[in-house]
Amino acid sequence: MDTAAHEYIHLVVSWRTKDRAPVWLQEGLARYLEKHWRSEPEFYLSSKQQSLLATALIEDSFVPFEKFKLSMAYLDSGEEAALAYAQVSTMVDYMVQQAGQGSLIELMDRIADGESAEKAVSSLAGFTSFEDFKEEWKEFLATLPLVQQELTKTSVSLDGDGGDFADDPVLQNRTDLAKFVRVGDLLMEHQRYQAALVEYQKADDPNEPLSPTAIARIAQCHFHLGNLIESNRQLALGLGLYPENVRILLTAAELAPDIGLGNEHEYWLRAHEVNPYHIPTQKALIQHYTSVGDTEALARHNNILSILNVGGLYATSQNP
Repeated sequence: MDTAAHEYIHLVVSWRTKDRAPVWLQEGLARYLEKHWRSEPEFYLSSKQQSLLATALIEDSFVPFEKFKLSMAYLDSGEEAALAYAQVSTMVDYMVQQAGQGSLIELMDRIADGESAEKAVSSLAGFTSFEDFKEEWKEFLATLPLVQQELTKTSVSLDGDGGDFADDPVLQNRTDLAKFVRVGDLLMEHQRYQAALVEYQKADDPNEPLSPTAIARIAQCHFHLGNLIESNRQLALGLGLYPENVRILLTAAELAPDIGLGNEHEYWLRAHEVNPYHIPTQKALIQHYTSVGDTEALARHNNILSILNVGGLYATSQNP
């Protein structure tokens, strides 16, 4: 849903600015606003981006603005791109902090009238030059709740990379650690939970954050071994580090009632928001909305499940 919101924002900005907004500002606005649709919006940067930004602030290792102001395609790696996106979205945030939410509309209108994005952003924030704006923006970064974690040590893979663990920011780049998780999975299938736990724990490299897959599996092992407090602790850790990782969310949804982690519906709904194509998630939501008598939500998720079950043909047949 955040992705859909992000792309819709691009359309709105393109229309409102008469297609004159440069790519860096387009991406900054879209990333800054993509979570605003939520009733309780989360911080707009991922944990990885927060960590990259925190490191850049400490080491003064920002991606030079001149390198990407015309196009993000000039960036050298996924990690450099992640940092650049973090930079431009926090620039938008800083402008809004200085000038208020209404400045977003004025910004787009001024660009539509031909003013450069750099001049419009800096003047709305109260600066006479973009260079002065950037210097104060760095001071602003120091006030943000950036995650000072070892996540900076994990590299960013492009979509589709990483094989079986493409959604895991650690294992997608560490085949040596992924081997331990695969062995653990084989043991889990045979209900050898203690042995599986040993293998999953081997995937904990002191030079890397523990992967979300390993955290979820360790929590499951502790649950099956009757260690409910430790299972809760592991999942709480995972939700803090990886709040939008589907493996963590699904495991939390499955175990929440038994380990005291709150209402499982919250986690099913968050998993749906990240990945609406997961059939068990839709079935769990249907069961919940049936029990509470929410007919509107029930109809919506029944429709989604029908579409998934037939590969999309349902929508075509119902709406010729």
